[in-house]
Amino acid sequence: MSSTSKKNELPRVVSVLGQPFRVHMVPPKEDCVGETHGDTHLIEIDNSLNSARQWRILLHEYVHATLYINGLGNVLDGDVEEVIAQSLEYSITQFIHKYGIQFKEAVEGDRHE
Repeated sequence: MSSTSKKNELPRVVSVLGQPFRVHMVPPKEDCVGETHGDTHLIEIDNSLNSARQWRILLHEYVHATLYINGLGNVLDGDVEEVIAQSLEYSITQFIHKYGIQFKEAVEGDRHE
């Protein structure tokens, strides 16, 4: 496997508000490219998608996991939760695209002060 593909490979575990969520790549499902199972701390992502799409789906599912951990996933209507996840996925992706390097450098520098 080339270093480029490893660089773009999704993590096997992500920390969501301090809680580990396993990330599993799964075969395509009808009408579903990603799914979060809050009760088992599992995120599933369609393994047939290209790397860029998988990362965006991971971010989307990360939002769902965050809503689950902070208790909002239990009180929000499913459609409302989905709109929130889509909106945050899009806006955070735009932020990362434009300011990701500066943000990372600033945050990493701040940890040592």
